[in-house]
Amino acid sequence: MLKEVVKSDIQEDLKKGLKVLVFHATWCGPCRMYKKSLEELSEKIGLDIYRVDVDKDQAFAAEMGVNSIPATFVYKEGSLLASFQGYRPYEQLNEEINTLK
Repeated sequence: MLKEVVKSDIQEDLKKGLKVLVFHATWCGPCRMYKKSLEELSEKIGLDIYRVDVDKDQAFAAEMGVNSIPATFVYKEGSLLASFQGYRPYEQLNEEINTLK
C-alpha cells in the first residue's frame, strides 16, 4: 500500500511491523521517479509505504531533519532502523529493505 499522509495520520501505524516513510514534493523530478520504485516495492512485497508531501507538512519534515528529497525512513515496531536520501531504483530499494526485515 502506498498512501499520502500527514504526521497525525501515521503515528500509531509506525509502531506496527515494518513501515517506510518517504518525504517528497510534487515538483521534485527524482521524487516522481522514486514513486514508481515505491509502488513496485509495495505491490511485490506487500509493504506499507507512507508518503509525506513536504509542502503540506513542513513541520513534520523539519522535525525529521529532512533537508533533501526524496528522504526515506524505515521503521520496525516503531524504531527507526535506517534512513537515506535520494532516489533509489527498485532493485536497490528492495535489497536495502530486505536487509532490514
